Amino acid sequence: MDVSVNSMGKISELALKINVAVGTVKQNKDVCMQIGTSVDRLRVILSLLEATETTKHPNMTAPVKDLEGIMARALKLLMDCQENQFSSHLFRAGSLCTELSQVNQEIKEHMNIANDAAEVGSSHNSHSNNETRSEVDGDRKNDPAGSEHFLKESADLKRFEFSEMEAATNNFSPENMIGRGGSAIVYKGVLPDGFVVAIKRFRGSRSSQGDIEHYVNVFLVLPRHENVVRLIGYCQETTYKMMPYDGRQVSAEITNMMVVEEYMPNGTLSETIDGRSPQLHWSSIFRIIRGIAHGLAHLHSNHIIHLDLKPENILLDSNINPKICDFEVSKMLDQEVTEIVTGEFTGTLGYIAPEYIADGIISVKNDVYSFGLLLLCTIRGTNRSGLRQHSVEWAWDVRESQEMGILFDSSLCDDSQLKEIERSIDIGLLCTQDNPTARPTMPDVLEMLIIRKKLPSPTKPDKR
Repeated sequence: MDVSVNSMGKISELALKINVAVGTVKQNKDVCMQIGTSVDRLRVILSLLEATETTKHPNMTAPVKDLEGIMARALKLLMDCQENQFSSHLFRAGSLCTELSQVNQEIKEHMNIANDAAEVGSSHNSHSNNETRSEVDGDRKNDPAGSEHFLKESADLKRFEFSEMEAATNNFSPENMIGRGGSAIVYKGVLPDGFVVAIKRFRGSRSSQGDIEHYVNVFLVLPRHENVVRLIGYCQETTYKMMPYDGRQVSAEITNMMVVEEYMPNGTLSETIDGRSPQLHWSSIFRIIRGIAHGLAHLHSNHIIHLDLKPENILLDSNINPKICDFEVSKMLDQEVTEIVTGEFTGTLGYIAPEYIADGIISVKNDVYSFGLLLLCTIRGTNRSGLRQHSVEWAWDVRESQEMGILFDSSLCDDSQLKEIERSIDIGLLCTQDNPTARPTMPDVLEMLIIRKKLPSPTKPDKR
């Protein structure tokens, strides 16, 4: 049996035992609860990695085996904490607490190893999701009067009827499908006036209803910006379909939820990075990087944290201008709030900041980290190196090699632009510092990209 697969099975068993043990400890309860929380987050991360088979990569064998040992040690320490504190364990109470804190830190470090592994193994393929597309067809009876009008009215957003969405997409034809993700399928559509749009159809569930409510409400408070995709409208309507049940036909209620956005003819930045689109000159790449920085700074100035910034969520218009999209997991903070802590786990492994992976801490610095990694992935994509190495480590090695002219195609950049690439790599490294306080803000990043003043020196990334 594959070593990683065997270890993953043991880790899952240990995680379940740890969760049970946490509820029965009699001493060091606070740190034991922290371990339980860390293990819960770790289980989510590992399940996502298993779905992409990243855990089977040879480079993951040692970390997974190491994690198995850490989890076994954590369980043993928790079992020790189940003893009454006045027993013989009293003599090692202080050291036990220290050991628990240490093992919790080691679990968190392995969360970030898993996050890094996801970035290394990523194909940047936005259409690789193999989920089954849900079909809604057959006889329908539209019931707009019975639809829930849960969203705020806005003169800037149109509420579309389901029949309009059907007509625009040729009844949601597979030929019109241009993308798919965990919560929605995206179709190219044409409105009656000939305007081409992208229609994102959410899966019909209570959580999807929350997605569309949140998605639309973000745009109700967010002023338009040239580097943020424009939301044109939405559809939320209940329809009915006759389906067989227990030997008879019954009417099934289906909630249709969609958002309608401007259509971007040049696809995603991901397609440019991985070679599915023609390779761009550095001047175009740098313009894309600056545009993303402008868009992200705009979000942050309006107290919105994106939380899923990655190449697949950057659309390119007909002039190769970037537009940030996909706001399902974003957070809107109150004006006076700069940081929150959550037990939720959202976003895309490989682009998630270490403090969110380990402790659920959310701030604008999460997006700064993701931007830095996106910047480095974009630069790295221009040389099509094909190296199986984390982008931050790659960037540091390039920086230290002093061989920029060898690494980058001379037809895509001239000598003066090599200096610009080198500077951009430094900015990416500054944005991906493990310590969030060491990262710049997005206004700082914009200043670094536009004004050629001396940059602070990034610190060497930790080897994980």
